[in-house]
Amino acid sequence: MSEEHHPTIRTDIPHSARIWNHRMGGKDYYEVDRIAGDAGIAVDPEITTMTGRPRQFRIRAVRFPAAER
Repeated sequence: MSEEHHPTIRTDIPHSARIWNHRMGGKDYYEVDRIAGDAGIAVDPEITTMTGRPRQFRIRAVRFPAAER
């Protein structure tokens, strides 16, 4: 394998992980991700609620057994 692969971060097209970061109130996204995320919110305003629920569940699921330990 003599060929090296150098992936390029595409800042000109939205990426689902960066859109999720924007919806969760993060800071690691580009303008194109914000635009795409806001367009999704305009179509379905409850998407931000749906985005946060799995994360909130994981936090509770970890804290409960950790508290017992």
